[in-house]
Amino acid sequence: MKELYLDNAATTPVRQEVIKAMESCWTEIYGNASSIYELGVKSRDKMEESRSAFAEIFHCSPSEIYFTSGGTESNNWAIKGIAFENKHRGMHIITSVIEHPSVMNSCAFLESLGFRITYIPVDRNGHINFDKLKKAISKDTILISIMAANNEVGTLQPIKEISEISLENSIYFHTDAVQLFCKKPINLAELPGVDLLSISSHKFNGPKGVGVLFIREGTRISSFMHGGSQEKGLRAGTENIPGIIGMAKAAELWQYEIDERETRIQTTVAEFLSLLKKEIPFCKINSDTDSLSTGIVNVTFPGINALLLLSLLDAENVYVSNGSACSCKKNIGSKTLIAMGRSTEESKSSIRFSFGCNNTPNDAHEVIEVLKDKLYRINQFKKT
Repeated sequence: MKELYLDNAATTPVRQEVIKAMESCWTEIYGNASSIYELGVKSRDKMEESRSAFAEIFHCSPSEIYFTSGGTESNNWAIKGIAFENKHRGMHIITSVIEHPSVMNSCAFLESLGFRITYIPVDRNGHINFDKLKKAISKDTILISIMAANNEVGTLQPIKEISEISLENSIYFHTDAVQLFCKKPINLAELPGVDLLSISSHKFNGPKGVGVLFIREGTRISSFMHGGSQEKGLRAGTENIPGIIGMAKAAELWQYEIDERETRIQTTVAEFLSLLKKEIPFCKINSDTDSLSTGIVNVTFPGINALLLLSLLDAENVYVSNGSACSCKKNIGSKTLIAMGRSTEESKSSIRFSFGCNNTPNDAHEVIEVLKDKLYRINQFKKT
């Protein structure tokens, strides 16, 4: 059977145009961007072109774009950098119960140092309780960190409204936009309350190991990586020029085609959902259907061991996951689904399908046929 890759929330294949854009960095533009001779200057110029490309996409200043090793580093830097630089103002941080592990574990680390963390609950669709967020704000709150789109179920959060309440209360606001970027336009000029925003290249058909942290001008944040003077002295380490150039190329390609790609993903997801309800009616869909643009559909198959189903699908070259790629090897149940009111057993029976720009409605038909066969085989085995 042909390969069916439906795990685009974990990572995406690198586009040929991106690979081509990166090639010259290994043969021609290979200088250290911190060097003062011509090869170094060429590398630095390419890096600054990429920085300007992201500034244009985000409608911000190039000086507000910082290159990192990916979403995890960007999230760690945003949260810890704000916490350490602003603890004289307060030691209270607000986040949600369904954040990515890089946010949850950063907050847990800060808790161990005496910071107070408030975790805002979510409803059955994964939306945060906005009233509880507003009530959680206190005079010592220095940061709110809420993801733009959830990585396990795809739920979109009210980023505009949160940014407004943060601005009103002079609280820094960070959003993990790893799963939203290049699926929906992000205009930071229209979101003045967003002070920090994280993205990761490999989620939008760029190379792995590179990302961006947007830091709004005037934000008080401490350095996360100590060493040289790269990234205005805030993020040390020799810049990953091939990765940065590839990431910028991937982002530019997405921006040119964003409307077409959003429509394509929504059409494929809609077809998948329609077939799922018709052909496998006993399943339970955990994703909010209003979040089709993220391409993420989380489904519970009651009584089915998710890891067993994953292995059977893998044998047929169908690639999906049972949750965040950062923790999916552990069959302990999804904390996100449990926070959304599902039982531990339900969460252990859940699969995440995440569609990308390369998927088609025909892929939806094919995966449903394979699913039906594997579920039948599992149920027949359980009867013996």
